[in-house]
Amino acid sequence: MINMTFFRKSPFVTGVTSAIFVVLFLSVACAGEPVSWEEDPFDFSRADKSYTYDPNGPDVNEPFFAMVLQWAAEDSLGTWSGNDVLAYADALGRSSKFPLEELVSFSRNRPTKADEGIWPDMKVKAIWDIELVSDLTPPMPYSILGYHPGTLHVSGRIRMAEVHLGSVELTKEDGSVKVSDIQLFRLETGILILDVDGWLDALLGKRLDDAAMLGFVSAREDGRLIGLALSIGSKGRPIYGELDFQQDKVLANGRAVASALSAACRSIFILGMDDPVARAWGR
Repeated sequence: MINMTFFRKSPFVTGVTSAIFVVLFLSVACAGEPVSWEEDPFDFSRADKSYTYDPNGPDVNEPFFAMVLQWAAEDSLGTWSGNDVLAYADALGRSSKFPLEELVSFSRNRPTKADEGIWPDMKVKAIWDIELVSDLTPPMPYSILGYHPGTLHVSGRIRMAEVHLGSVELTKEDGSVKVSDIQLFRLETGILILDVDGWLDALLGKRLDDAAMLGFVSAREDGRLIGLALSIGSKGRPIYGELDFQQDKVLANGRAVASALSAACRSIFILGMDDPVARAWGR
């Protein structure tokens, strides 16, 4: 059972109404329904034990994620070219796993009147627009369970909505944890799909499925910046992955806090979606 107690928001986080918190709670713990959308019970015996944190190191190693989260934290608005993003990565002195040379422009702006109602019951902080040279099919840049699992299918134009939630206490089977500075980035248009190689799909079965992205979550746990990618299978199976921003790797088995946060945020990501599968898979 997941119980959530919200704390007063930090100055970093944009306010949201109390109605949103009611929606979040009811959608995760309403009577007669599963306590979360995550259908598989969390197995604490296989929780990833390799998660480490260096408080003196950079919060985010991957330049692309560093850029996105810095601009969100500073509430920067504007449009940047692909060369600007490449220059940002060069200034950090780190190479990117993503094909930044395929990026035409990248922008973060306030929602306009035309964006009203795109994410029901949520206060949208910003709209992100990403333009690539074309639809792309790059290899998955991260390994999962020791394999580079397949190919990404990425739309040439992607639009995301950004929402800030605040802090929440997640009570789980192994105790409770406070998670703060929760930010959600939901795909509004475009697709981002992981197509798992057939041989690997057969080998790993349910542990690694084709997945279409609903969006991303960033938050802090005891000061550590954590990231989640929330996806959905072609038949509606909920899928999530945790990214260790500092080590720049996918935590294959996740952690208890990631499982709980994923379950809570998924209910928010699907608000206003008549058919989340069709939406994520571009059907």
